[in-house]
Amino acid sequence: MCFFFADVEAHRILLLDRYGSHCTKEFIDYCDENKIIPFCLPPHSTNLLQPLDVVVLQPLKHFHVGTLEQATRTGCSDFNKIEFLAAIDSIRVQAFKHSSILSAFRKCGLIPYAPSIVLSKLRESTPPPTYHVYASTSPEPVQPQTPS
Repeated sequence: MCFFFADVEAHRILLLDRYGSHCTKEFIDYCDENKIIPFCLPPHSTNLLQPLDVVVLQPLKHFHVGTLEQATRTGCSDFNKIEFLAAIDSIRVQAFKHSSILSAFRKCGLIPYAPSIVLSKLRESTPPPTYHVYASTSPEPVQPQTPS
């Protein structure tokens, strides 16, 4: 996912997952030369921080399913790659609206910067730790052991 500022002279930020191919010397040099700031999201966090995952992909899936249903109703029994390529521009225009993209960045707490949005979601989804207390018949204290 990439967000470009309107000012051509400004730096741009490119949001990335932690996929290894993004972090090559050639890629970093290209970013430096083109005023692009690569920003790697923490591992296993794209469901909270990736604007496409959080807001935009659901409408994209919705419009894709609608296109498939419409094609089926009009007699298309094989929605193959050719039909998909013919329909993708319409699907994209419906899903990637300016307001949806801005909403996605807000909902991820990226623009404006609001980390409390994501932190509150983490608190909601993380169960509290559970502790088990075992009675011991041994007079000596039990030493904790590291699992192997």
